[in-house]
Amino acid sequence: MRFRCLAALSVVLCSAIAFGQTTRPNQLKVGDPAPALAVESWAQGTSIPAFEPGKVYVLEFWATWCGPCIAAMPHLTELAKQYEGKATFIGVNVLERGESEDPPVTARQQVDAFLKGNPGRMGYDVAVDGAAGKMWETWGRASGQRGIPCSFVIDRQGKIAWIGHPMRLDPVIEGVVNNTGFDVAKYEEEVKQKAAAKQAALSSVRRALRNRDYPAVLEAVAKVEKETPEYAPDTAGPKLIALIDTDPDAAVALIRQDIADKNQRNLSTYGFLANDLEDAPKEVYLASIDGLLALVRPEDKSGLSDTYIIVAGIYSKIKDHSSAVKYARLAVQNAKDANASASKLKQYQRLADNYEEAAALSRTK
Repeated sequence: MRFRCLAALSVVLCSAIAFGQTTRPNQLKVGDPAPALAVESWAQGTSIPAFEPGKVYVLEFWATWCGPCIAAMPHLTELAKQYEGKATFIGVNVLERGESEDPPVTARQQVDAFLKGNPGRMGYDVAVDGAAGKMWETWGRASGQRGIPCSFVIDRQGKIAWIGHPMRLDPVIEGVVNNTGFDVAKYEEEVKQKAAAKQAALSSVRRALRNRDYPAVLEAVAKVEKETPEYAPDTAGPKLIALIDTDPDAAVALIRQDIADKNQRNLSTYGFLANDLEDAPKEVYLASIDGLLALVRPEDKSGLSDTYIIVAGIYSKIKDHSSAVKYARLAVQNAKDANASASKLKQYQRLADNYEEAAALSRTK
């Protein structure tokens, strides 16, 4: 079995174990006074000139191009609603890339387009760092962050209570808001221990996958499913790869079962793999397409074009050129409807043009 990109072999195992390992030496740390709230503008909600003593704040650093940031937004919206009146949530847009486009697109324009195309996704205040990048410099870089998303919790004394991934916010915000004595060091140590346990449980799966010993992959996956079922979701990708090689019918059945179970995480993984695999059976590609399309929610504009363009690419692999063109056109149209950046539109249009050319060539043969 061949992969177009060897990185797919490593991506199929969950990267969440690295949550606590994404920083570098820093000057800004937990316990320090929070830097100034020096944003360029406010795109949504209440304009907040400065942090007020006695109030709790959550700053979430994000960008319109950042898939994990977008994925975390519904959770942040739920937390903002849960702690309404007790904590103020602010999405701080940083690191936008549109300034170098031709014509240039400001960060504010990109944020406004994102909010318009994704109504209700960000149920909290939204600020824009802008071209100066003061917020990312004084918060992100100063605390050693290598990327986004990244959250900061500011306590009632105006000090940083926690820095980390937004999907780990729940116990932090509960402890800070309710004054239950949240222990940052203890929590981070627990995260490290869980990550180590997870890595140990999945090591045999990873090793067999790297060696492309697919019977051994299935044996290792079965062991994880039996002994540490909490980590079983992280074996979906390796299991599919191994089944494609050893029992293609079972691979298709696995995808179909997850479609029936509406397992969004697994279906997304299968779609990624199908887009990268070069010589899988046609039935696997078709099942993966059905899985991706089962994820589609028309009201969720943020990732719709990406899904459609992946579907187009998979159809192209199996020489179904008319379907490839259909979904590439849908990707372009959705990007326009969602007010996507000029670079995104150009990317989708280029791919659509490529599929159109392939379709035309196939008709002449």
